[in-house]
Amino acid sequence: IDITDRKQMDLALRESEAWFRSMADSAPALIWTTDASSKVTFANRRYESVFGVNPRSMEGEEWLRIVHEDDAGAYHARFRAAFEVRMPFTGEVRVRNKEGQIRWMRSEAVPRFAGDGKFIGYIGCAVDVTEVYQATELLEAKVAERTREYALVAEQLQTEMNGRERAEQALRQAQKMEAVGQLTGGIAHDFNNLLTGIMGNLELMQMRAARAGI
Repeated sequence: IDITDRKQMDLALRESEAWFRSMADSAPALIWTTDASSKVTFANRRYESVFGVNPRSMEGEEWLRIVHEDDAGAYHARFRAAFEVRMPFTGEVRVRNKEGQIRWMRSEAVPRFAGDGKFIGYIGCAVDVTEVYQATELLEAKVAERTREYALVAEQLQTEMNGRERAEQALRQAQKMEAVGQLTGGIAHDFNNLLTGIMGNLELMQMRAARAGI
């Protein structure tokens, strides 16, 4: 049996894998591959510089050790859900670097298929997006602060408007009372004049009656 072609294919595959590993190890991102059962089969040297671990220790499912304990379960479940249906995966997760600091990583992965169409696993990469998260949080904090400032200004304006409205109501009431006072004063003046005339007539009648001996 001539196995020359098979040997050539195996050699080409090994050379291709060696080239891939060399390229991946020099990349500034975390790069990894899995087999068809989702077990990690390769992790590049970036894992050592970021997490201080031997890349080979990431094989299997040991990579979950670097994921923040509060995120590991949900993140793994999302990955498995995509893996089961052979769909591209995108996710963001917190990890702990070799200094123990919490960092945010964005991971993207796509399924791999052999030349005959057979599913052979996933290839993925992850990059640190902590600065993006921090910038977003800072922006959200500034927006929240500005919103509070606007709300305070709006409240002050509303208070001023309410105070102005009360002042205007008080002014209108005072104007009404002034008008009533003026009207009352005029009526009192007219009544006083009328009363004076009546009193004068009564005195005149009393004088006439006295003269007549009445």
